[in-house]
Amino acid sequence: MLKGDLGVSYNISKNTPISQMIQTRLPISIGIGGLAVIIGAIVGLLLGLLAALKYNTIWDSLATVISVIGVSVPSYVFALALSYSLGFRLQ
Repeated sequence: MLKGDLGVSYNISKNTPISQMIQTRLPISIGIGGLAVIIGAIVGLLLGLLAALKYNTIWDSLATVISVIGVSVPSYVFALALSYSLGFRLQ
């Protein structure tokens, strides 16, 4: 395993080396993760600016509630709700 030999796949793709499967899928995973970080940073900065500019108003409270929910909800719950609202209901 330390040499990079992870064996071959028996289920997903018969007799394909696991390292080759990882090599083809890794750039897509890195791209999706990077995009998620960028979107999260932009949304966080916008909510922070809104809360700072509208201090002690309903907008400040709303930005704080959205931020707390965004940090508190596990990613798999958010992904399930997003896939339901965007994919399942549209069919």
